[in-house]
Amino acid sequence: MDVTADIYPYIRNGIGLGSFLHPRHYAGGTAAFLETLGDPALRAELRLEVETTSDWENWYRHVGMNWDDVLIVSASDGVNPAVINQSITEAAQMLGTDPWNAFFDLVQAGGVSVNPRSMNEEQKWLALGAEYVMIDTDASPVNPVNTEGAHPRAFGAFPRVIAKYVREDSVLSLEDAVHRMSLMAARRLGLHDRGIIAPGMLADLVVFDPEQIRDMAEFGAGATQYAEGVDYLFVNGTPVIDDGQLMDVMPGRVLRRGQ
Repeated sequence: MDVTADIYPYIRNGIGLGSFLHPRHYAGGTAAFLETLGDPALRAELRLEVETTSDWENWYRHVGMNWDDVLIVSASDGVNPAVINQSITEAAQMLGTDPWNAFFDLVQAGGVSVNPRSMNEEQKWLALGAEYVMIDTDASPVNPVNTEGAHPRAFGAFPRVIAKYVREDSVLSLEDAVHRMSLMAARRLGLHDRGIIAPGMLADLVVFDPEQIRDMAEFGAGATQYAEGVDYLFVNGTPVIDDGQLMDVMPGRVLRRGQ
């Protein structure tokens, strides 16, 4: 079988807080379900389901049933902004309630995004040890005007691979890491003119110092910090970073499989 996988270099996910409840509850529409969420009896029933069942993608179990490991990164206008960059446990203390009721209140308010710590580094090492695993960012586009809720993987994923898994942890060689972040992915997606430096290929190039490159983006308020150690970056032949300085150009374009 022709099987590949991909992984991003962080141990926290980026999801909506409502994902901590079984998806079947949203079958009748999100708004209709949220209207019922103030009922204490329903909250008790949902809590029992979350704490005791595992035949679905139960994020509460993924974080070790610990609200300390669920970081709030964005919220709707109806939510106290002070809870942003706090764990559910910390938010509960701030709001004068317990973590479970804080969770339900935030879900009911809507628009709350979180970074749950659902993995560990040993799992990342294990996955990176498989030769069929590529490396990606798994990031959604970030609004340059409003970066609230951004995951650091959008700004630091590839530099982090080299800084942590090559230089610090020695899980990958530099050559292997670069291959998994470029040619391996390009071939898998059928991007025939990208992924390698060769005549006739499109010039997607990065010049970096392998001893200095590192991610600066952090979970919470610092998620949009640019990496250090990147000297030059070309996208479709156009310089985007020139001598360490970000240029005001946007030469990227949508890539589709097989193009």
